Amino acid sequence: MRADLLTADAPRIWAMEPPAPAPRGAMSPLDLERHRRWVAAGATGEGGLDVADLVADGLDLTAAELSGAVLRRVRLQAARLTAARLRGARLEGVDLLDAVMDRADLSGARLEDCRVDGAAAPLTVLEGTALRRCALRGADLSRSAWSGAVVVGCTLREARLAEASFTGAVMEECDLRGAVFAVTSPGIAVRTELTLVRCDLRGAVWEGRDRAGLRLVDCRED
Repeated sequence: MRADLLTADAPRIWAMEPPAPAPRGAMSPLDLERHRRWVAAGATGEGGLDVADLVADGLDLTAAELSGAVLRRVRLQAARLTAARLRGARLEGVDLLDAVMDRADLSGARLEDCRVDGAAAPLTVLEGTALRRCALRGADLSRSAWSGAVVVGCTLREARLAEASFTGAVMEECDLRGAVFAVTSPGIAVRTELTLVRCDLRGAVWEGRDRAGLRLVDCRED
């Protein structure tokens, strides 16, 4: 078909595409304060943050109280979540590309189909956290805590897990190629009670880490 005919027909073709869903909820300072009060009151009844289809790139959520929040298909690229609390939060399809998440607390949170590639998230707490089908390529998760975490079908290729602590954690069918689990700081002691099931470990770096508590089940290594 001639290019001029395609150009002339473009408006009709674009009109056939379904419109983007309208955002539900917001993350304004007022909404965040309302949610903080909801958490302080016991996280029952109305008032909890429930947001979907929102674009909020670069949003400053430093030290924000987001425990119990529900975020679906929210885009938070390059957002700042330093020391934010997301305990028990539910994140589905959330885009946290290049977000700053150092010292964030995600204990008991549930993350599904989220994008966390390139995030700066050292010292994060992931105790009892469940991650499914999430992408964390190149994320900095150094010195993070993974007690009781369950990670299934996730990509952590070239992620930095240096000096991260694992206690009763499980990773299943994950891409860990080139991930760095090294422990190089003098005098530091970290736990490695970690079970890896059908994971790809080619090129993973274990320098200085005691692997005595590491259990590998049908994993692929070099």
